[in-house]
Formats: sequence, structure tokens, C-alpha cells
Amino acid sequence: MDATDSPFTTSWLSAVAAHELAGRLDIPVPAWQVAHDADEAVAAAESIGFPVALKADSAHVVHKSDAGALALDLVSAGSVSEAYERLSGLTGSPDASVLVQRMAPPGLEIVVGSFCDATFGSVVMAGAGGRLVELLDDVAFRLSPVDAVDAVAMLDSLRCRRLFDGYRGEPAIDVTPVAMLLTRLSRIDADGVVGGERRVVEFEVNPLIVTAAGMYAVDIRARVGGPARSARRRSLPDLSPLFRPSSVAMIGASRRPTISNRILGHIVDYGYAGSLHPVNGSAATDRIHGLPVSASLTDVPHPVDYGIVAVPADAVPETLRASAGQMRFAHVITSGFAEEGENGRLMQAELLDAAREAGITVIGPNCLGLHSAAGGLTFVDGLVPVHGDVGVVAQSGGLGADILRQGQARGIRIGKLVTIGNAVDLSAEDLLEYFCDDPETKVIGLYLEGTRDGPRLAELLDRAADRDKPVVLLHGGRSAAGAQAAASHTGTLAGEERLWAAMAEQTGCIYPTSLSEFLSVLAGAMYLRPAPGGRVLLLGPSGGMSVLASDHCSRLGLEVPPLGEATRSRLLALDVPAGSSLRNPIDTPAGTLAVGGGDLVPTIARTVLAAEELDYVVIHLNAQNALSYMGNGAQILRNIAGAAADLHDELVDTGDDAQVVFALLPNGEPEITELCLDIARPMWERGVPVFFGLEEALDAVKAMTEIGRDRRRREAGHRRPTGPRNP
Repeated sequence: MDATDSPFTTSWLSAVAAHELAGRLDIPVPAWQVAHDADEAVAAAESIGFPVALKADSAHVVHKSDAGALALDLVSAGSVSEAYERLSGLTGSPDASVLVQRMAPPGLEIVVGSFCDATFGSVVMAGAGGRLVELLDDVAFRLSPVDAVDAVAMLDSLRCRRLFDGYRGEPAIDVTPVAMLLTRLSRIDADGVVGGERRVVEFEVNPLIVTAAGMYAVDIRARVGGPARSARRRSLPDLSPLFRPSSVAMIGASRRPTISNRILGHIVDYGYAGSLHPVNGSAATDRIHGLPVSASLTDVPHPVDYGIVAVPADAVPETLRASAGQMRFAHVITSGFAEEGENGRLMQAELLDAAREAGITVIGPNCLGLHSAAGGLTFVDGLVPVHGDVGVVAQSGGLGADILRQGQARGIRIGKLVTIGNAVDLSAEDLLEYFCDDPETKVIGLYLEGTRDGPRLAELLDRAADRDKPVVLLHGGRSAAGAQAAASHTGTLAGEERLWAAMAEQTGCIYPTSLSEFLSVLAGAMYLRPAPGGRVLLLGPSGGMSVLASDHCSRLGLEVPPLGEATRSRLLALDVPAGSSLRNPIDTPAGTLAVGGGDLVPTIARTVLAAEELDYVVIHLNAQNALSYMGNGAQILRNIAGAAADLHDELVDTGDDAQVVFALLPNGEPEITELCLDIARPMWERGVPVFFGLEEALDAVKAMTEIGRDRRRREAGHRRPTGPRNP
């Protein structure tokens, strides 16, 4: 996002000005008056009523408790006069004044506020308050604006939330007034409460004392500044030729084993059917990968849709200028730009200027390439051309390659993947907008280390949810070390991690914490329907594994409901071998798995489904144990997998809400891994999700449960409010 920085500086308001601002926001404040000498202070205290508090009225004293600029529980004229003399001297001004305020009654101390974040714009916060607010670190954030539903969810997420319900005999406190206050604070920047050209850039009440009788803003601080930055967004270019290019050029192609040579070879091996042109001025008479080499892009007989630029960093701007009218999209895979520091940032700015002069849209720099199954294009070796409905944006080129390779090994059909690196021109938000509108893309994955336009990102995540397109967002740079690594990796600022998590929760996207979880959730979103219930039947061998799986379900908020006595009686009538546990989880040791060559397992599942309300049947098998304890273990595994696929088909055909999830656990040995893949491939083709870890399967189930609940909220009419959110 291009932005115009405000020429205004920010400044803190005095205590009096902050209290006046609170009044305009309809925030309840204990009675107060301003005193300019000790006599006025005493008169104010007597008028308001003891006990009172005195506060130094200075914009330079922000944290009054730390500065000693506060006197509490004053109950006499003498104590007020003495406190006035001490506090007035702290301001350093001959015209010093002091705020005299009635003491608020005791109650629950919380903190509420709003601030303007450079990445996400206006943000509202709430948490456990008082002097220990930083130590307790019990705070929730939401991107503004929020409605009452979002505000209550914020409060419900706090560890101190139980105190509202009446802890240890204290009266219960209604959260509704606090929630409504949060909704007002979330629009503080849009409501023009300051006036003129100034706006509120930070506002905090700490503590806000909440009681059964009401709430009281005790200490208020506010900072104001100039107008919000105005975002200028260009219109999104038509990206269709990017994913289905009729012609491609590799600029900087080489016969040596460079990255450009390898990517060119991968494109040839993947079966690209369009015209492909290696370009290298010093190798005009050579052929590379059997293709004739052009000395420059102007020697190519026609303009190219997509060019991969792999020349040295200092040669990139001139290469782009020389390609004016000859190239629509330039994927600059060269590194050495903003990620390298100030000199790199200057060179990156020159790159962008050159691209705009030439009318070329740039992807990158500092990335690896693009994958489009429909376009016959990739930058990774060893991929099987499979059309898919998963679209991915990856800020890291190497991680993008990992997503493609590991995704193929997990049955994820990735149709489109773009690595964007520093994203100097075409941004993650641009590609997300394209995927939202692309009818071929049903599931969206994002790996981002930062964003230059947080409000637009949030709006597009909302749009994807409204269009029933699950989004899985993996954010790199969550820790301090990760954020520093992100800055040196792609030259972007990772931002406040809790704000990313708040955005994900508000927009209904899934926010995994690792690449493995990211891929598991992508697979779940591709194969499973969102279901809000979250009731799971666990069925498979190993009592210990069942216990651990139940624990993992509990951590995830999934329910493993016990089976009814009538259901257990029906299961006993199946003559299940001794050693089996017919509760939930259902433990089926080797002897049970072997009955009928594996037929008993799906029979158990059908029996339970006929009697119980469930959302997911998770069948899990250990491949190594099957081979070790059953003479025909491999065939039994295949039989159970086939029967699970049959059950899946039956549930789909009958419109049953329950879904089958299959977890097949290898042990890391190549032959066992290949057996598991051999069993999984036909199941993937039939639409059955197969995971190679039980926790991975449950992570996917949890994600689809969250998406189902978000869709239910949207169908009920609850969507994230919209409004001005400029940073």
C-alpha cells in the first residue's frame, strides 16, 4: 500500500483534556473538578465529597502512579492541601493545575482502550487492569470496528473473565456495559470526537473499575495526532495470463547449474505446452534444455506473458526498462534488495520505478517462482501434474517449494502457488483478492511474514469467508527472533503477533502455528465439509494412542462423547473379541482388526453411527503394528481402508452429516511409508482425507469445526462490522 505520511506529530492530552474527551465518549467518570491552587482544591473536594484523589494535570506525566503524580484516599482538607502543593510542583509550570476527583468504589479493575496500529489501523483492547497490567498480560485485541458480539467474545477470552461471574461470594457483574463501551472505543477514530484535523491515536482507561452497580473510568490517558494516512490502491491487473501464460521467458538463463537453469529444466519436465524462451546475451548461439537462446527479450518474436528474471540485482532495473512492451509479468527471483538493508531498499525502489515506467507488473523480488497446474508451469522438480482447487501465496520461495512437495505427499491438490518474496509490486493481498474471485480456487493458503495493508488483508479474509472459501494463514515472525529473521528475510515487519491472531479470529480464517499443521488443515479444508458440532468417534488399536488422542481432542475443544448403553449392547452383539474397549474411544487391538480380514472395523463404525449423533469418525491404524502382529497385515490395512472409503461414499450418498477421517501411521521406514502412500492414493481419489498422524487428523477436524461455527454465525447474520480503519 502506498501511503501519504501525516505531517502532524502526536501529543498526549493533559488529565483534564483526557477526562473531557471521556465525557464526549459517554464514558462514566467519577465527579471531578480542576483546581489552580490549594484553596480551590479543598473547595472542590468538599463540593465533590470525600474521599477524593488528586492528579497532576500535565500532558508530560502519562503514567501518574510511576511518577508519583497521584494522591489517593484523601479524607480531609489538610491532606488535600498538602497533596496539592506536592503535585503542582511536579508539572514544572507556574500555571499548574490539579484534577480533584471523587474516589471510585472498590470493584473489578480492568483496562480498556484503543490505538492506531501502523499495520492494522484502529485496534481495540481489553484486559485485566491496574498497576500489574503488564505483569498479568491478560489482554485481548480486536481490529476495529467491533460490535457487541465481538466485544463480549473479547471479554470471554480473558483469564479474569470468571471474576465477572461473582468470584468467592462477590456479586456478579454484567459484562454488557463494558462490551458496549468497547464498541464505542472501536469507533473513536471515526466519530470525530476531538475535532478539527486532529484524531485520537491512542486512548486508554486503566483502571476501569467495574461493579455490580456500574463502572467508573478512574485513570484516563489519550494521545492525539494528525489526519489518518490516505491509502492509494491501484486497480488489480488481470492475473489470468500469469497462471495460464501462452509464452514464458527465462531472462538470465544459463547452461551452468544455476537456479535459473534448474527452474527452466523443471518447467520443461513439467510439460509446459506454450512457447518457452531462454534469454542470455552472452549465449545467443547456445541451446539450453534443447531450447534456442535469445540474446535479449526484444529478439523473441512476440511479447511474453510471464518472464522469470534471474539477472544480478543491479541489472534488474535496466532489464525491466528494456522489456517495455515485451513482457506483462516479471517474476524477479533475484535477491539482494530490501532484505539486505538500506542500499537494498534503494535498489528495490529503483526496480519498482523501472517496472512502472515499462508497464510491467512485478512479482518479488527475492523469491523462487510460480506453480500453475492448469498452466503447465512450476519451479519445483518431482511434481506430478494434477489439477487442484487449492491456491497458495507464500512469501518465502523455499517454503513455497516445501509446501508443494509436502502437499503432494499429503494428497493436497495445489492448483496455484505464487512465491512473492519482498512483494514490492504484486502483493499477497492482490493474490488473495484474485483467489477470492477465482472459480477454480476453493481453498486458500497463505504464508506471510508481514503485510503493508492490514485493513485490506482483513477485508479480503472476510470476503473469502463470505464466499465459503476456507483460508489457512501461517504467519512467520511471531516471536522476537522470528520477527527479526523475517525483517532480514523479506524486508517486512512482522507486526504484533496478537493482532494477527485477533484478525484471524474475527475473519474466520484458521491460524496454525507450524508448517505441518498448516498442511494438515489445508488437507482437511480440501476434503472435509465444515461442521460446527465437533463430536468425534475415535476408532482404532492401541489404548495408549486412544488416551493421547482423547487428550488432544480435549485441548482442541473437540468432544469425544461416551457411547450410550444401547449402543454398547449392539456392539457386544457383534461378538467383538476380548480385549476390545467398546466405549469412545473404541480400542480395536490386532485380533479385532483381523476379524473377517478387516470387515469388523467398518461394521463397528456403522453400528455406532446408526445410534449416535456424531460429526466425525476418525479411524486410525498403525501400519508397523499391523505388519508385526498380523500375518497378512498389509492386506488387512488395504481392506480396512477400502471399507472406510465405502463408508465415506455411503454417508455422502445418504446425506448423512457424519464424515470419515482416516489416519494411517507410518514409522519412518521407507518401505512402510511407501505402503501407507500406496494405501492413501486411491482413498484421496475417492475424496477421503488420509493423514499420516492422528494429531494431524484431529487438527484438521478442529479447523473444520471452527470454520463450520464461523459459517453458522454468518448465516445467522453476524458479520464483522465495517468502517474506517486507516492506519
